[in-house]
Amino acid sequence: FPSHDKDADVVMLGNLHPIVQTGVLNQMSQKPKLVVLDTMNFWMDCALPELLDVIKRVDVITINDEEAR
Repeated sequence: FPSHDKDADVVMLGNLHPIVQTGVLNQMSQKPKLVVLDTMNFWMDCALPELLDVIKRVDVITINDEEAR
């Protein structure tokens, strides 16, 4: 992504494969002040280890009640 976005204060990680989300964070030139992660049960079922790795790096996670259970 554009170099001027690599120092953003806030990053919203859209509902993509957790490896892609981690890749975005790895490209940041500094740690953002706020990282928000959107995910769903598909990634919980198919890519849980990768999802858990990216969750460790975020401040806010958005999931629905079914996914939380």
